[in-house]
Amino acid sequence: MLIDLIYFTNIVFSLFTGAYLLIKLRPVNNSNHITFLALYFICNAFCFSFYLLIKYNIIISVPYLYKIAAPITYLIAPFSYLHLKTIIKNKPSISRSDMLHFLLFFIFLISYLKFYFMPIDEKTAYVLEVTNNFKLTYLDNVGLIPEFINTLGRLLHPVIYLILQWCLLLTPDAVKLKTKDFKFYNWLYKLTLFQSIYTVSLIATVMLNIVFEKLIMNQFFEIIPTILTITFFFTISGYLLWHQDLLRRLKYVDLSPISQDLINITKKVIQEKYFVDPKINLENLSDQLQISPKNLSQLIRQDYLNFNKWINNIRIEYSLKLMEEDYLKQHSVEALSEAAGFKSKNTFYRAFKEVTDTTPIKYMKDNFNSF
Repeated sequence: MLIDLIYFTNIVFSLFTGAYLLIKLRPVNNSNHITFLALYFICNAFCFSFYLLIKYNIIISVPYLYKIAAPITYLIAPFSYLHLKTIIKNKPSISRSDMLHFLLFFIFLISYLKFYFMPIDEKTAYVLEVTNNFKLTYLDNVGLIPEFINTLGRLLHPVIYLILQWCLLLTPDAVKLKTKDFKFYNWLYKLTLFQSIYTVSLIATVMLNIVFEKLIMNQFFEIIPTILTITFFFTISGYLLWHQDLLRRLKYVDLSPISQDLINITKKVIQEKYFVDPKINLENLSDQLQISPKNLSQLIRQDYLNFNKWINNIRIEYSLKLMEEDYLKQHSVEALSEAAGFKSKNTFYRAFKEVTDTTPIKYMKDNFNSF
C-alpha cells in the first residue's frame, strides 16, 4: 500500500513536471524541444497510472480506457529522442522523415480499434476479468497484432531509441554543444544515462521474474519495476526542477542562426522604449526581443563591456535628445534621469560623464546656452 502511494505521488510529480514545461516554460524561440520533453513526462505518467487503475479496480468504472495506453507507450521513447535531436542538430522543428518515429503508435492504435469500439457490456465484463488476473494485461489478444509482439515491442523499443540517443551524443554536433555549453550537454547526457540504467534494470528484472516465476522470490521481483520507476522519475524530475539555470537554458536556447545584429536590436530597444524601465535586465529584455540571453550578451560584448554599459549608453543618448528639446527648462536633472530609465541620479551622472565627459548642467551651458 505504501509503495502504491509513493507510486501515485510519482505519477503526479511527473504530470506536474510535464505541465510545468508545457505551460510555464515555453521557449522564446520557435522550437519544439521543450514540448517533446514535456510530452515525455506526461505520456509516461499516463501509461504508469494504468497499473493503479487496474490493481484497485478503478478501470471497471471507465472500461473504455483499457488498452488506451498500449499505443501511447510507443510515443515515449521517440519524444525523448526528438528532444535530444532538436537541440543537438540545432533544428527547432521536425522533418517529415521524423514522423516515422510515430509509426508504431499508429500501427498499434489501428490494431486495437475494434477493441476500443467493443460494446460497453462486453468490455466491462472483460475488464472485470482483467482485474481478477493482472497477467492478462500482457497475455490477452484483443488486437489484430498478437499481444506477445506488443509486450516484446515495449521492451525492445526503448532500447533501440537509447542506442539512437547515445549515437546522437557522439556526433560532431554534440561535441560542439559540449564545448559551447557543457551544462546543457550534461543535461542531455544525464537524461540518456538515467534512462539507460532504468531500462536495463527493468529488462533484467523482467527476465529474473520469468526465471523465478514459480519461486517465492517472485513476489520480491514483482515490486522491483515499481521501485525502479519511482526512483527514476523522482530523480529525473527533481534534477530538472532543481536546476533553475538548466530550465533557463531550455527556455532561451536559440536553435536558429543569429539573424539580428546589435544595430537592429538597439533600434528596436529605442523604438519600443524598453530602456526606460529601470528594472530591465539581460533576461527580461531577451524575452521581449525573442533572442536568447547568451546570444544577446555575445552581440553586446562585440562593442560594449557588458549589458549595463550598452543599455546606459542608450539611456544617455535618449537624455541628450530630451535636453535638445529643452526638457531641463521645465524639469529637474533627477526627473531627466528617471525619464531615461536610471534607478538613481548618481548612476545617471556617472553614465552621463562617461559618454559626454561632462555634467548635464555644463553640457546644457556649452551646447544650448542654457542655465
